[in-house]
Amino acid sequence: MYRIFSILESALTSASISILWLLVSILIIINIDTSNAMANTVNIVEIVPHRSPDYGVNQELNQINLGVEVAYEDFTNQYGQQCKCRLNKIIDHGTEDELYRTIKKIAVNMTTDDNSYKKRVIVGISRTNFARLAANAASRTSLLGISMGAATTKLREINPNFVSIVSPWEKQWETIVQAMKESNCLKENTIGIFDKENILSNNFQEAYMKSFKNPNKYWINIATDARFSELITNKSCIFFGTYFSLAKHYLQLLASKHWKGTVFGTGDWNYFSKEVKNTLREFPSEKIKGVIAPTGWKSNNSEKIKAFVKKLNIKRKIEISPAAVYAYDATIIGMATSCNLIDSRHYNYSLLKKLPLLREYYGIASSGNYLSAMYLVDFKKE
Repeated sequence: MYRIFSILESALTSASISILWLLVSILIIINIDTSNAMANTVNIVEIVPHRSPDYGVNQELNQINLGVEVAYEDFTNQYGQQCKCRLNKIIDHGTEDELYRTIKKIAVNMTTDDNSYKKRVIVGISRTNFARLAANAASRTSLLGISMGAATTKLREINPNFVSIVSPWEKQWETIVQAMKESNCLKENTIGIFDKENILSNNFQEAYMKSFKNPNKYWINIATDARFSELITNKSCIFFGTYFSLAKHYLQLLASKHWKGTVFGTGDWNYFSKEVKNTLREFPSEKIKGVIAPTGWKSNNSEKIKAFVKKLNIKRKIEISPAAVYAYDATIIGMATSCNLIDSRHYNYSLLKKLPLLREYYGIASSGNYLSAMYLVDFKKE
């Protein structure tokens, strides 16, 4: 009898061990599947018009895609064991209505009192009008937004959950006007060229009028070559408070007329640094002393940026524009926010310092724009 019980006990023990191993295997599989399912999702949303006179849309989308790609790699290498993230990339051409529907879909079923551990984040929306639209679409929800552009938009007034990675346009103007003063640009020898139909240009126009006290100005919308040539007579400083796409023709005209002086542009010109340099090569003029614009980054101002530029050159062999740099930092901040490492809405130097960011930030303006150093680039020298 004892032997029979021993055999039964042994059989039950073997069966228990088998069942135990089966349960362990199932748990491992569930854990693997769950870890993927539980990964924090960061939505990269950059939808731009099919036709845009402001910049080379395809080039900018490529730069943004590259910046996002490298940011994902770097963040995962540093925090992959601590927090898993996946990217849902929506980088394409489209309309404002398509962007609005996209943001609504991402924000669905989210309310302002949603304090769940997993934050839903969107990164992108670099164009001013589209950033405003996205902020409106996500109002009264807990969706967090990080714009890669929108220097002119006070996003926080529209939606307190939305911020921008770029400094407000006022910081650009402070840098420009200081450079103009150092170049002895006075009311008498300076003219400002502006675009009535652009919000950013109108902002620059107002700032220009205050700084130079009723100076010479001209609206590019009604410009003719003859009138422009007349206006620049006896002027040695010209500020183009417009996108480069509008200023390009007049830069060519200045060179062809052997105009002598210094040209100042806006931060937008850095997105087209290659095109600006090509224009200066095609229309060379020794009399143009400089073509200067503000920028939020320079390719040689930190070891981190040098390494980033080198990495992207290896990947695509292209000249890096600010779009890639801003996309990188915005994605890092978006992923860190999704993982609860930081909160994109609030500035914390010690927490930001731990992230693999390319630029240093010293605060967030009341508008919701992150604050960082501004530099000058002279396209005739660099």
